[in-house]
Amino acid sequence: MIGKRTKSILLSAALTAGMILPCFASTAIDANAGSTKAYITNTSSVNNDSINTGDFFVNGKVYAKDSKMVFDEKCSLKASVVSKAQVKNLKEYGLTDMFTLNASFNISHIAENGKVAVAFGLKNSNSLGENESAEIAFTYDDGLYLEVNEYQNGSAQVFVARQKYSLSSLNTDIKMTLKVESNGKIYLSFVCNQNEIKVLSGRPLHIDAQGSVGVFSVSSESGKNVFTVADMETLAYIYETPLTVESYLETFDNGYNANMFYSESSASPLKPSRIAVKDGKLEFRNVATGYFTTKEVFSNFELTFEVTDFGRKAEYDKDGNVTQLVSSWFMIGFGVDNYNDPASEKIQATFLQFDYIPMNSAEREIDHENPTESMLNKRYVLYNNGTAVHTAPMGDKNLWNEEYAAGKTVNVKLVVEDGVISLYHKLEDEAEYGDPQYSYDLGITQTGYVRFFTYGDTAIPSSGMKTIASFNMTIDNLKIRNLDHPNVMQVKAAPVYKSNALHFSEDYVYTTVTDDNDLLGNKLK
Repeated sequence: MIGKRTKSILLSAALTAGMILPCFASTAIDANAGSTKAYITNTSSVNNDSINTGDFFVNGKVYAKDSKMVFDEKCSLKASVVSKAQVKNLKEYGLTDMFTLNASFNISHIAENGKVAVAFGLKNSNSLGENESAEIAFTYDDGLYLEVNEYQNGSAQVFVARQKYSLSSLNTDIKMTLKVESNGKIYLSFVCNQNEIKVLSGRPLHIDAQGSVGVFSVSSESGKNVFTVADMETLAYIYETPLTVESYLETFDNGYNANMFYSESSASPLKPSRIAVKDGKLEFRNVATGYFTTKEVFSNFELTFEVTDFGRKAEYDKDGNVTQLVSSWFMIGFGVDNYNDPASEKIQATFLQFDYIPMNSAEREIDHENPTESMLNKRYVLYNNGTAVHTAPMGDKNLWNEEYAAGKTVNVKLVVEDGVISLYHKLEDEAEYGDPQYSYDLGITQTGYVRFFTYGDTAIPSSGMKTIASFNMTIDNLKIRNLDHPNVMQVKAAPVYKSNALHFSEDYVYTTVTDDNDLLGNKLK
């Protein structure tokens, strides 16, 4: 899962990406929408000499050493480590896998009539043999034996009969891989001394495999089980859909719907400077730091909009003063945790940056009137909670390319679905978008607001007016569509339209007739 990010990591990521980041939060929020990989347990759940009790229930004096769970003579006759989080079956969401569990066992001793077991499907207790659960059990006689049992109606049902496998004798690492699909089919294999043994390959279970997973030791009076468990990683999935609108189109014909969107910006030294609706389009005009954000949250979504004008070159007034510079960069964010925080405040989100002119302090002398090829980034950078996780070149089909886009409307589509981010461009006269300009599988889909975000200068840099970082773009027909799975999509009515446009009262026209009493001299009477 995404862990905490230190300030030093944030700074390093910012310099690597060649920009100055706003102040992002250093801790991640739990991703809770879309098809999101969720580690019920992971390799860091046992760290050095500590078992993370946030991840596990620990019973019977099990302890950690060298990042391994240790079951030995110090433990109780019955000891266990069980995940606190539970696996869910997301078949109705279209997911084919339920969970995968990997772990490495090293068994030194199994007591007479004792067993070492991995259990799954535990729903209400931490006890081995719970109804509607299953176990994979090691026992020892004249060698190491393995069996698989299901528990139904209060009794054990043999799923795979006890059998001696040529896994190993003792004191050898045995790597286990267990996979259960959403249709209940189970796959089980072991690797020992570079030999793989497949025990199960798609046989359907009779029990509901949803629930916690755990490791159990059942010893006997004749002695204690002695074994270690390393690198226990359980990968499951989360898919929770937010209650939101199914689809919304903003045409900007009368401002924008203030019940659906929110905007705020800080002015750059170039004038005018604003985010506002003008002539039926949303204009980012010489914007420094600013944003335009939905007031509805989304998880899986498709965002489309038309770019009708873009800051590809500098512009001047009749006196030769610069009124617009080449746009530096902008971002589209999702999973944003607050729609109306100022852009300089801490925010948690995933952002796809359209990166063109770098902003790091070492390169502030870049001329934004006439940037050369050597000065340009021309890339996409994906940030997750302030850390750059993926970078890819822009290619020729980008908003800054005059040969591709000048004088034309560019249709942009961003799709975030089940953790995959895909960006598309097409010109207004093209029928299809074709292949994505950018694509990356982040593995998580966060619930939150969707945001256009810019960052730039609010004062003239020491290197002069021509190095101001600002942003210019005009968009129209912005549409956002919910892509959550139709079986579980939660839809509410679109918000009532309330224009953000300022309406002024008409000037009151009045007339007056002057008479003698209005004259100062006459008042002396």
